[in-house]
Amino acid sequence: MNRQVASFKQAFGSAFYLSVYLALSCVPAQAQNLSNVIASPGYSGLALTPSATPLPWGTLAATYDTNNAGAQYVVGHNYLFSAGIVPGLEITGRLATNNHQCNLYGIGSVCPAGSYRDLSASAKVGGQFEIFPKTWLSGSVGMTDFGGAATNFRSYYTVAGMKQTSWSGTLGYAQAVSTAAPLKGVFGHLVWQVAKPFQVYTERIGRGSWVGARIEQPWGKGGQNRFYVSANKALQANGLTAKQWWSVGIRIPFETPGNGAQYVGQDEFKVLPSTEVIQKNSPSHEIVSASLESLPSNVVKESANKLASALAKVGFESISVGEDKLGPLVQLENYSYNWNQLDALGVAMGVLSQHAMDWPATRLQLLRYGVPVYLAVAKPACMYSWLEQNGFDCGAPTNLELWAGQHAHIEASASTVWWVKNERSSTGRTKMLVTPAIDSRVGTEYGTFDSTWGLNLTWQTPLWQGATADLAYVKALGHSNDYSLGGVYSDFRIDSLLHRAMLHQALALPWGFSAKVAYGRLVQVLEGHHGELRWESASGRHRISYEASHFAHREVNFSKDFKMATYRLAMPQWGNSLELKSGVFWHGDKGHMLISRHWFGDTSLSLFLRRSQFAPGVPVLFSPYGSVPVKSAGIEISFPLTARREIQFEWLQPRGDDRFSYGVQSVVRAKNSTNYVSPYFGIFSPVPLGLDGGIYNYDRGSQDYLMNNLARVRQAWRTLGPLN
Repeated sequence: MNRQVASFKQAFGSAFYLSVYLALSCVPAQAQNLSNVIASPGYSGLALTPSATPLPWGTLAATYDTNNAGAQYVVGHNYLFSAGIVPGLEITGRLATNNHQCNLYGIGSVCPAGSYRDLSASAKVGGQFEIFPKTWLSGSVGMTDFGGAATNFRSYYTVAGMKQTSWSGTLGYAQAVSTAAPLKGVFGHLVWQVAKPFQVYTERIGRGSWVGARIEQPWGKGGQNRFYVSANKALQANGLTAKQWWSVGIRIPFETPGNGAQYVGQDEFKVLPSTEVIQKNSPSHEIVSASLESLPSNVVKESANKLASALAKVGFESISVGEDKLGPLVQLENYSYNWNQLDALGVAMGVLSQHAMDWPATRLQLLRYGVPVYLAVAKPACMYSWLEQNGFDCGAPTNLELWAGQHAHIEASASTVWWVKNERSSTGRTKMLVTPAIDSRVGTEYGTFDSTWGLNLTWQTPLWQGATADLAYVKALGHSNDYSLGGVYSDFRIDSLLHRAMLHQALALPWGFSAKVAYGRLVQVLEGHHGELRWESASGRHRISYEASHFAHREVNFSKDFKMATYRLAMPQWGNSLELKSGVFWHGDKGHMLISRHWFGDTSLSLFLRRSQFAPGVPVLFSPYGSVPVKSAGIEISFPLTARREIQFEWLQPRGDDRFSYGVQSVVRAKNSTNYVSPYFGIFSPVPLGLDGGIYNYDRGSQDYLMNNLARVRQAWRTLGPLN
């Protein structure tokens, strides 16, 4: 048996390297007619068997299935979430259970014998290439039920397949590690698209066979999103699956750096010869050489006032328009375009070009909380030519410079003449945020879904440059039983209270540095301060930051100390980054955390591994495991929960959540095989308005990110500009 397993592992390794090669070299050739859904064991495929290709890059899919193949109770609840995180690689999170409410520890509601609650992850890597017109060969390797404490369905597999536009077939082999793993031995499937929305298929694992049918309904812009319903039937009664079952799911392709042009056409990234974006080591200001002296002063002042008024109408604040020895200068703050700061850059460039078409080369500087984020340098006529791509001859010179991060700084000049100064000042203009508040536990022995929820009502008011007053109140709305008084999670129930009262100050520093300090009160009884220092390289590829908090209880001898150092490596051409954190978390556990963050447009998906440990003598409440290292893994999805261009009244701006995040996690290789992750592990300081999120476009404010997402700047003007 050991020799057989070793032989399979050797074959699996060879297939793995072949699949990686296919993924990296052949993945652009993809057939789209037959789309994968998520099979119940935890991979893209049909009902039970995997497809020979992973989900396409940037595709997110979710499925609910009533079948848990291989389990003692095959009829149950199966929740699956899958994503193509990079070309040729998909990851899948799965929660399988036969009972939502019973307590597997036997306290309160006792579960039937053989019950399970399995929270786990799976992965598949592979690719395909076209051998004949509309004929593709493909291959993948994968693993199921990896990670988590319970491993009821673990297996390793390799699969090959052929696909045409109306049919596909696969053949593979799997090594089952867990006795309940449904995928074992030889397997395969055939699927035929009878009509565009209707598919039928047959699957085989060992000596068992199944048939099924699926109906897909396109929805959303361009019909790229898919909603589907499947019905499946076993052709034997071997107990591996239910006799018949159904599943329902969705599949959504998100924007990736390579297809950002999908908004307005596949030629979006073409730059017309008359105006090109140039990139040097730093802004040279070579194209900034002319002034407005040739225009009458009354004309210039009137033009500047009209420009400032137009920028105010589209939501910008603290607008200043002037001129120094290098030429015209426009500065403004953005608090209205909170999905992505590139939206603000595109709209501001468009408005400038509309109202100052005859100006010479102009510097347009976009700030956030007083810190420079982006800088555009060009004649407004050339900005217009680049935004519209209409071949308009803007005259020499025709270059457009776009800069981010430390390149966006402008040296202050005492000789600057301001025609408009601080129009529609940010000072006193309150931003009122209404955002969801939620604390939840998913897939634990206590229950499948436990949560408490409420609303965060936050008032943030800019005071002077870089300073913000921050007041937050939490309104409780409800909770599940385990969060009730005396419940296992009662200490984490959301209650109505004044959650935060703080003053924040952000500072732009030389050489790529920036800083933020905050002082105030948390949860009514903790008073203290928080500091953050951040450095980012000129390109934005590297970032190093350090955060520290100290908050002491106002009435008893108790304090919170948070210290965290971070290094981040960005790869904007792939839309992802790797982040390593090390230090002391909010509740005192020391450890490290590795985060892989993947951006699909304005939606991000993060995978993380964490290892932390409390000091000896820690209360059981903090760590039921005692003073031992606890390893956990999880996934988090984050997206804006507000309008892309927010409504502003004169002194009040109602807003949603800039970035709503939700994640799940599970311990890895716990000694007692429990899925329970203590809520005290791995918590960050709850002080908001951090530099990455509050200022630097959620860590997307770099030069590399800007140059890899130029299409977003144009698209923002075309869809959010004042004429749209």
